[in-house]
Amino acid sequence: MANLIAAAFPTNPIIAAATLQELCRSNRLYASFITPRSGSTWLTEMASAGGQLGTPQEWFNETFLQTNLEFLGCRPPRLVGTSDINEYISISIASHRSPANIMGLQLSFYQAQSLFKLVEAPEPAKAAMTFFYLRRRNLVAQAVSLYRSVVSGRFHSYETDQEAVARFGALPYDAEKIAYWVEHLLASEIGFEAMFRSCGLEVHRFFYEDLVAHPGQTLNWLHVIAAGENGPRPRPAPPPGPGQVLPLGDEKNREWETRFRDEQRALLDSARSS
Repeated sequence: MANLIAAAFPTNPIIAAATLQELCRSNRLYASFITPRSGSTWLTEMASAGGQLGTPQEWFNETFLQTNLEFLGCRPPRLVGTSDINEYISISIASHRSPANIMGLQLSFYQAQSLFKLVEAPEPAKAAMTFFYLRRRNLVAQAVSLYRSVVSGRFHSYETDQEAVARFGALPYDAEKIAYWVEHLLASEIGFEAMFRSCGLEVHRFFYEDLVAHPGQTLNWLHVIAAGENGPRPRPAPPPGPGQVLPLGDEKNREWETRFRDEQRALLDSARSS
């Protein structure tokens, strides 16, 4: 399978050891591994607005890399004006890190696998960076959300495509497709765990439900760990106000989750034992 991240940097797709060494000397860098529909876009918005964590965007989203569109202030390579991955990383960090030089990124399972293949010397980067893992405790609710978004094409509240909005609202219940996304999400989680073991990564785990229940507290926790023992202590963060990113889930999500749990108990019991 082609590496879509490498394809976005035809001049130079290899992340040089010297680039990472220099960036890690002058910044506190972190990565959040993410699963889809786990609140990662909301986290990006809150972190950017809070000012203490930089802007942990999906800087290596295989779709975003190919666009000419700015998102939450983040610019893809064409807008940055480079096709060298080292320049893209350096410019993005310099433009979006916090005043205390803390900066992060988010990586799906596919993005993590693709990006790791492009790192010239992974061990120094692994030792210098902090790693988080964001997922969702309620796998069925996550699968329902993913089904509605993938089929309708509506992923975020700020999107203005009225046809996608209409499809999102009119989509019928489909147990088979929800089950497919349950299995997809489980495969992603299993893949991440295998990757953490094989790479020897220490990851700090948190959940979508934590963000919803205690957003300010969760941001403070992330900052304390990302800053490190000798880093700046966070100022207490109040709960973030409403931004562009709002929940898409509605009563239909909750009804479908209940129905799916009632109808697919055998599948869910099997998933829990896997």
